[in-house]
Amino acid sequence: MKNYYEDIMQKINEIMSKNDYDEAFKIVCEELSAPYVPQDFEKQLEQMQKIIMEKIKFEEKNFTNWNTEKVANIMAKKLDQDSHLMAFDALRGLNARLILEDIKAYLLDSEIKPEYKTFLIMVLIEQLVDQEILIEKNGSKISINPAKYNLREAQDILKDIELKIEQTIYDSNPSLFTICQHIANTYFYNVFPILNFDKFTLNDLAMAIIMKACDSLGIVLEESLELKIDFNKENTMILLSELNNII
Repeated sequence: MKNYYEDIMQKINEIMSKNDYDEAFKIVCEELSAPYVPQDFEKQLEQMQKIIMEKIKFEEKNFTNWNTEKVANIMAKKLDQDSHLMAFDALRGLNARLILEDIKAYLLDSEIKPEYKTFLIMVLIEQLVDQEILIEKNGSKISINPAKYNLREAQDILKDIELKIEQTIYDSNPSLFTICQHIANTYFYNVFPILNFDKFTLNDLAMAIIMKACDSLGIVLEESLELKIDFNKENTMILLSELNNII
């Protein structure tokens, strides 16, 4: 079974394979700033950091060659969805309204990965696109107006989940908390903006994330940790099943 550090390196490589160099760089920096970093692992991270920085600089130089037509063409390539992320980064400096019909079709396409739709929605929010947009994710649909969407409120939900997890496990197991953070972020980007807490609470989700992190490390959840959060067991198990399907 892989240890924590091997899992982190694998995760970074997987993220880089999707061309999400900003997220990979963020994880590397988080790991390098940890209170304790094994020497061998530190060297691997520092080497990875240099590679990512070179990739980011290369992308920045080549963004000048992008236009909305090229972005739309990349979006249409369903068999190469990893390249979509780079296209969306480029779209941030362009006018998304020029390809809005392509974007609407993309956001309703069930073959597109949910997290990729999130990155595209973020661009629309950033550019204050002022019209109702229908989004399909995981079998559910929601209509939002990007210009009126409260992104900070949604981001605060993620922060609240991370804070609840931090208060529960950080002191006893910082490494487990780091993995929980990654799982929480993955969940957020997978379901955003369908953040529906009518059927469960933040506590239910926080405990499901902790359970998922324990499973990934092959450790048993301590009973004392369960007592720190007031959660609904049935809801938590449903959410854990959802996390298993996502991650």
